Amino acid sequence: MDREAGIEAYQALITAEEYQERAAAGTLEPFLHRYTADGDSPVDQVIITKAEKMATDVIKYSFSAVDGRPLPQWQAGAHLIS
Repeated sequence: MDREAGIEAYQALITAEEYQERAAAGTLEPFLHRYTADGDSPVDQVIITKAEKMATDVIKYSFSAVDGRPLPQWQAGAHLIS
C-alpha cells in the first residue's frame, strides 16, 4: 500500500463502538478491510517450541515448522499471523 492509500485507509477507520453497532445491524460490508498483497505471501504452519517471559506482559516465543524443516529467513517488519 502506498503512503496516500494508507492515509486514506486510516482516515476511513471507524470507532469500536461504531463497528459493534454496524455489526449488530449487519451493515459492515462497505467498511471491512480486505488485505491483498502483490506477489507471494506464503503461510507456514508452525508450533511454539519455547515461551520465555522477558518482562511483565512481554513474552518471547520461539517457533519451529510443523514438518521440521528450517523456517525461512525473516527481516524486521515482517509479520506473523496466527
